Parts: sequence; structure tokens; C-alpha cells
Amino acid sequence: MQRPLKKWGLLCLAWIAFLITPGYAAQVQSELRTASADGNLWVVVRNSKVPGEWRLLHHGADMEGPYARVARTFQYRPKALSASGNRVFVLFDPPLPTMDSMDLVSIEVQRNEATGTYYELPLSGWDSLASVPFLDGFGGLVSTTNGPVVLELPSMKAAKGITRTRGGGQDDPLDEGARLLEQRAYQWTVVDGPDALQRLEQQRVVPSQEDRLALLSGSPDGTAILHLRSDSTWSQQTMDFTYASLLRVASGENRLIFALTTSGLDPESGRPQFELVMTRGGTVLRLGTYPIPEGAWGIAGLGARIMVLSTDEKTQVLVSEIDSLTGKQRPAVSWAAPPLEVQEWIHLPVLGMMVVAALLAIIFLQPTEPPDLPLLMGVQPLSIGRRLLAFGVDLMPGIALVLLLGIEAPRTDVLPIWNVEFALSVPGLVVIGSTLLHSCLSELWFGRSLGKRLFGGCVLASDGSAPRASALLLRTFFKGVVLFAPILAVFCLLSPARQGIPESVSRTVVADTRLTRKMPNSE
Repeated sequence: MQRPLKKWGLLCLAWIAFLITPGYAAQVQSELRTASADGNLWVVVRNSKVPGEWRLLHHGADMEGPYARVARTFQYRPKALSASGNRVFVLFDPPLPTMDSMDLVSIEVQRNEATGTYYELPLSGWDSLASVPFLDGFGGLVSTTNGPVVLELPSMKAAKGITRTRGGGQDDPLDEGARLLEQRAYQWTVVDGPDALQRLEQQRVVPSQEDRLALLSGSPDGTAILHLRSDSTWSQQTMDFTYASLLRVASGENRLIFALTTSGLDPESGRPQFELVMTRGGTVLRLGTYPIPEGAWGIAGLGARIMVLSTDEKTQVLVSEIDSLTGKQRPAVSWAAPPLEVQEWIHLPVLGMMVVAALLAIIFLQPTEPPDLPLLMGVQPLSIGRRLLAFGVDLMPGIALVLLLGIEAPRTDVLPIWNVEFALSVPGLVVIGSTLLHSCLSELWFGRSLGKRLFGGCVLASDGSAPRASALLLRTFFKGVVLFAPILAVFCLLSPARQGIPESVSRTVVADTRLTRKMPNSE
């Protein structure tokens, strides 16, 4: 009895090892999820560095190179992707078998014209939409300007004697047919579809054409038929291929692109081939045959570009473009992170370095005179309220410059002084830089900035004399540090002479000209 048990045990181990081999995983997950619209291409790939994690990559048509950004990461592979305008919709299978709905979320991509970088809204997380209320008979996800649309194929539950009912408990036999559901105002509503497809299981939604819903179905003889919805009527077009031969479908420039199975092998690699065809008006244009990539692969259209995407053993995305006129395929290139993506890891350390430098400057450059020296010398510090008002006036030229240059702040706050996204920090950087420049020059020439002049303040040395130019420059530098890290301004409240980090390091004080007995001839 021991030998048969040992033999079966070895067979089970061999079967488990076969299931977890990379080759088998590539076969199971051979389709690369893609979606594109309005110059934005979205691709879902596995993260080889983090087991069980998936990444949503975003590629923009104006990135000027083979670049892609990691827009989001998640722990489940999406069931479907769809794109409309600047928004992508992501549909997930239920995490538990007992759940009877699928989660649908979306994000919107924005481009900062000042820097050419992208960011997503919301900045973290997703916009959660109404869950898809069924699991059986899923026929695909698409989207229009009105919202996402899903196709529910004829219910598989009907074969088990389970029927859907309308309000009141009355059975509706037509309710067991295929249905197009569109989400509006966080609710799913039924959209009229072609009557001939009510009972047909061989159908799927394909990317919308000029915001018109599109369906692909198989005729009784197996030929593929394209159905397009215009207003409330449906038209159909017979395609020059069979429905069963369809492997992948994508869209670009209001045309559909299909990848079809072929019987031949690629003469160079010996791999199976697929044929690429696309719609052109009322006809179909055949571009040519190409080898099926190894691993997960898909097709995409981005404007006039047609791309074949695949993943290598490191799950890097390889992109090969195909000329839509000649059908010639270019060599595959690997996507890389855009050059400005370094702001994701360098922005915060730079801020931390500036904060540490400010604290070290206080330790090593702390003046030897007592902290209440300005008060002893008859210098009265400007009140906190008037100092804040003066600072607000000093910010106005920078805000005017931002408005004049047309730099749009993507958030509702006027001055995004600090954000971990570099694209969101440009308006604040412009305001800070211009404020430091004009206030420093004004203090060098006149001893006070525009805001201090209006509210009766000036910059003096700690002993009440006119400050040196080097002290004003040092004060301006550390003033910029405080503007990047406003929490450091709390040191101003701890000093009896209202001296913050810039004043402590430069041995200066912001004085009240109305109360100070000794005034320098700084103007």
C-alpha cells in the first residue's frame, strides 16, 4: 500500500508544481488589460517585485517617448477596463464567492501644462461608483460621456430555475435576455439594445465609436456583425471575419481594431500568428499578420497609432507600433518611467533636508546676545496680526504673476505651498520665489517690504541699528525655508522679540516703526 500512496503523492506534487510554473501562469493570464481614449492609454500589469500586486500604468500620447506612469496599485487583477475622455473605469471581481456584486471605480487624469506632468484625481484612492449587481453572463464593460455601460448576457441562472422579477413579484420572461445597463446618478438603468440579440449569448460590447454604443455578435453562420447605436436606433454591419476568430479588440480615432486567429506560424520565430484588421468606414482593412507575443499581450489604439503590447519575464511592458497605412511592425521597445517621476521620491527628502538645515543653523549660528536684546535696546516687535497682514500683501505680486502666466492650481486652495505631487506645487513655487525676490530687494534698498511699509514695520538688527546686506540675504534664505515648511513659523511665538528662525539666524528683528524709539536711517 505504501508504493501506490507514494506514487499518487508524487503525481499530486508534480501537478501542483505545473500549476505554479511561470509558463502556466502566462497561459491562464494571457490577456493584457488595456483601455484608451483621448490620448490616454491605460494598461494593467502584474508587479513582479511585490507578489499579488497589480499596477495600473498610464501612457499619454504627448509624453514624447516610451514612458508610462504608475497611476494606481491594487491587490486584485481587474476584470475589465474602460476609458472615456480623461477617465478610466476599473471593474473588479468580488473578493469573496458569497458576494453578489462587482466593485466599479474610476480615476481622472489631469495634465499640468506648466510642467508637462500628470496627476490623478482624486489624489489618493478612487471614485467609487455603483457596484455591478450581477456576476453571471458578463459581456464586457465600455463607457461613454454619459457613464459606464455593462452588457449582461442571458442569465445563466435561468437554467437553474431562478428568474428575475420586476416590482410586484411578476415574472418577466424577457428580463432573462441580454441587457445593456448604463450607470447614471449612481444607479443602473436599462438601455434599449438590438431586439435580435435578446437571447443571443454570442455577443460582447466593444469600445464606443464617437460616443455611440457598439456591440459585436455572431450570426447563425458564425460571421461577426457590428451593431452601432445612433440616437435610439441600431444599425448593423457585417464584418469580414468570424466571431469565433476574435482574440482582442481595441479602438483608436473612432475606428475599431481587431486581432484575429490565423492558422499559420510566423516564419522567423515559429510562433502562432494573429491577423490585425480595422474598420474603415463601411469596410474592413486588413493590415497583416504578426507573431503572438509570449506571455500576456493585448492591442491598443492611441490616435493614429496602433500598438501591440506584451510583458516579458520581468513584467515590463513591451510596445511595438504598427503603421496603420502599410501594416509594417516596428521593433518592440520597453516602457520606462517618465524623467520627472523622480519627484515622487526626491521632493520630500529635499524638504526634510531644508528643515534639518534650519534647525542646525539655529544651533550653530545662534547669537550670543540675550533673546530680549531688541527690547532692551528700545525696539518694539511688530504685532503678529499686522505681520501676517504685511505677509499677505507681500504674497499678492506672486499671485498676480501666477494668474498672468495662466498657471492653473488644480486644487481649490489658492496657495498649495507644499504637495507631494510636483505637478501640484508649481503655483506655490512661483508665489514663494517671487515673494522672496521682491521682498529681499525692497528690504535691501528701503529696509522694508511693501507689506511692512503699509502696516508700519521694518527690518532692523537686534540692537536697533540698520541691518547689513549679508544679514538680510541670510534672513531671506531661511524665510524661504519657513515658507516651504510653515510649521517652523511656530518659533516666532516662543521668542520675546517675535524672532523666528530667519531673524534668529540673521540676528535681525521685524520692528514696529510707530513704537520703536531708535530708528536707523535705512531709507
